[in-house]
Amino acid sequence: MVRAWHFKALDVDAAWGTYKTRGAGVTVALIDTGVANIEPLAHVRRFSADGLERPAKGHDLSPVAHGTQTASIIASRNESLLGVAPDSNYLAFGVANAAGDPLSSLVGRAMRAAVKLEADLICCPFTLAESTEEFAAGLAAARAAQIPVIAAAGNDARAAPVFPVEADEVLVVGATSGHDRIVTRFRWEAWMPVSAPGLRVPTWTGRGDISRMFSGTSAATPIIGGIAALGLSYAMSLDPTGEGALAVRQRLSSLLRDSSRPPADRRLVDPGAFMAAIATLVRARAQPT
Repeated sequence: MVRAWHFKALDVDAAWGTYKTRGAGVTVALIDTGVANIEPLAHVRRFSADGLERPAKGHDLSPVAHGTQTASIIASRNESLLGVAPDSNYLAFGVANAAGDPLSSLVGRAMRAAVKLEADLICCPFTLAESTEEFAAGLAAARAAQIPVIAAAGNDARAAPVFPVEADEVLVVGATSGHDRIVTRFRWEAWMPVSAPGLRVPTWTGRGDISRMFSGTSAATPIIGGIAALGLSYAMSLDPTGEGALAVRQRLSSLLRDSSRPPADRRLVDPGAFMAAIATLVRARAQPT
């Protein structure tokens, strides 16, 4: 089976095989523009921002199917173009206006709904220019529930969006090219913990065909979300009590940063090293003191 270039670059198949997981048992909240009704994403549950489940036919509020494309990178179950964590459970929240731009108040509501639905991860492949009380409340709810929020750094290197820049304890993702270099026109700063492929990442479109032109930190973010889901699933297999997975959630940013590939100024994610670090963490916790 031919794999997408980012799969080969990160050796995702090897991580699946070595650690015997493709994300089972983990629930990921995808906050974006919604998900279209296409076969590779038929298993994704769709919700309004308030947590009301939508009809199974699906809907994407974006003119360019942004939410469908980001969801396909992490969640697709079609062998022609698999997601990074196809066996995880997915909750997709539509939080965009008619132009496909996410609204901070709706993002906040979706975060609170994700907490109530017991998500293990929250994936936000976008930036926000402004905050609202509802958004702040949603972010606080996720933080209180110890649910990691993974967000795109942004595609304008000159901009400093309110979210994620001014949000505490958010895992911010940069984008690399096929040559493992930071894409300098996108946003990247030394404090960001991790990067992932973000140029011409293949995705499913809202029509159900494949596009090979999706670029930006929005493409890199669901890759990190998928690798995080693999890690949580593996932690659950090592420690069925759930304490190991909680420890991973609490340390997710540092685990990804410290296991990333050199050089340190790029911090390209390394799925195999990340999973090995999780094994060390969970097994150390299980040792009697």
